[in-house]
Amino acid sequence: AAEALRAREAQARLALDIAELGSWRHDPATGLVALDDRMRAIWGVPPDVATLSLPVVLGRVHPDDRERVAAAVAAA
Repeated sequence: AAEALRAREAQARLALDIAELGSWRHDPATGLVALDDRMRAIWGVPPDVATLSLPVVLGRVHPDDRERVAAAVAAA
């Protein structure tokens, strides 16, 4: 199971790299969102800033998509 997880993570990272996309991970316990290097670059966040609050991240989502993204984060 651990090997399958590693393979799936490698596949996901490759897809993100090929598409030149960034990713972020929300910690519901703290309300903070960790950004990967590419996401920081896409959003113009300085390299020394590791996390943003969820409201700040949602504020960067297009207004037409914000409610849907917020609901998806809450559901996850």
